[in-house]
Amino acid sequence: MIYFIVNTTGGSGRAMKTWRVLREILAEEAIEFKAYRTKKPGDAGRIARGIAKNASDMADIVIVGGDGTFNEVLNGIPDLTRVRLGLIPCGSGNDFARGLDIPKDVKKAWHRIRNAGEGRRIDIGEVALGDETHRFGISAGIGLDAIVCRKVSRSSLKPILNRLGLGQLTYLVVTVISLFTMKKTDMKLVMRGQEDALPTCEIRSFKDVIFLAAMNMPAEGGGVRMTPQARCDDGAISLCSAHGIPRWKSFFLLPPLARGKHPGKKGFYLAEGEEVILSLGRPMTVHADGEYLGEHDRVGFRIVPGALIILNPETEI
Repeated sequence: MIYFIVNTTGGSGRAMKTWRVLREILAEEAIEFKAYRTKKPGDAGRIARGIAKNASDMADIVIVGGDGTFNEVLNGIPDLTRVRLGLIPCGSGNDFARGLDIPKDVKKAWHRIRNAGEGRRIDIGEVALGDETHRFGISAGIGLDAIVCRKVSRSSLKPILNRLGLGQLTYLVVTVISLFTMKKTDMKLVMRGQEDALPTCEIRSFKDVIFLAAMNMPAEGGGVRMTPQARCDDGAISLCSAHGIPRWKSFFLLPPLARGKHPGKKGFYLAEGEEVILSLGRPMTVHADGEYLGEHDRVGFRIVPGALIILNPETEI
């Protein structure tokens, strides 16, 4: 039995079209399944939690939607050892699918899932905000990228561009506007990790921070390659931060950032670790997989190695 969670509003209606195609494929291949449609925010997590709780064995859940729906399911299941998750991508960003090289073509994406065997273990990230913890599969962060995610989710431009197949342009437009209006902050960073099996600790301070992205995948925001070398199975969080860059100059750094050509450029800090704690000079916008988590001045990120089984072939990224 395979369980499908279909976001009826995903990709401004594309998810329903995708589901109709997929449903025909399932009928042709005589696949036994149950499908659940979401109607409002929170439904995907609630449905996934119920499936995992009531399943007698490991439950295979396939999400027909985008990054937001996947994150909702990821956070809705208390015990990830009880599920294997798959994704048929039909959102506007699709960064989780991009990170795992999952095809946009419905038939190809489904056959990748069907032929996944036991699946593949990948890392999952966590954001700590006081007593609250939120999981992420792609990225989490503070500052510009978090502000963009919050604004894009509320933008009237997003559904229009989605219908035209230009959903990624929403991120670019909102990024440029936010870059020239946001307030920067100072930041203290404490990062813990291991090197040659020995624990390490790095403490850094930064002035005029624009953003810090804690990445589990190479790209976020519709394909912006924040950390080109990031892997979701290496047991590490890959960090990318921009700081001390004048506003006029930061505009010209957007193209190399989008292409992943920014490592080594002045004003960018890239590193890897297992756990990161940020102390900020003022509360900043925080996100996890594009989901708005509020304004905070102290934020923690950590990686949980191999925490999730994904229905994706056992291939290298």
